[in-house]
Amino acid sequence: MTGDDAPELDLDPYFWTEQFGLNLKATGHLPVAGEPEFLVGERPDGPSVMRWTHDDGRGVAVAVNHRIAIPRLRRMASTAG
Repeated sequence: MTGDDAPELDLDPYFWTEQFGLNLKATGHLPVAGEPEFLVGERPDGPSVMRWTHDDGRGVAVAVNHRIAIPRLRRMASTAG
């Protein structure tokens, strides 16, 4: 309704797949770099939830073979260290 004066839409990406025996959910801006922080589990092949933080403060959270609601995964991505 405000035309060109409207704020730019900034979506928080979300991806998921169930292939090769893995259930993977990811939220945040990919790609990631470096080692993840494990929030659940201890191994990246699951079941686990991992988080990376970009230099700009945005986060990425990935769940592998771990049931988790998308809003909760998004909160985990946005909560730094």
